[in-house]
Amino acid sequence: MKENPLKIGWWVSFISAFIGTFSHVLLDSIMHSDIEPYYPLSQENGPLGLVTVPQLHQFCVYSAVVGVIFYYSVQYVRNKK
Repeated sequence: MKENPLKIGWWVSFISAFIGTFSHVLLDSIMHSDIEPYYPLSQENGPLGLVTVPQLHQFCVYSAVVGVIFYYSVQYVRNKK
């Protein structure tokens, strides 16, 4: 049985790209001293050292686990219908 390709709206693509871009800059600015997250308004890196690098990695792993659980929960509910 062939499934239909997934179709998403332009707004989903836009919001996903927006969140992905700015979350990446934020996470990088916590661990890299050469990032300027507020450029061109400021060259300061306020988030630098907000948490330690191991804590940041731990946060990313936990976020991935929550994302996987959420994804498969949604898939389970959709397939159950």
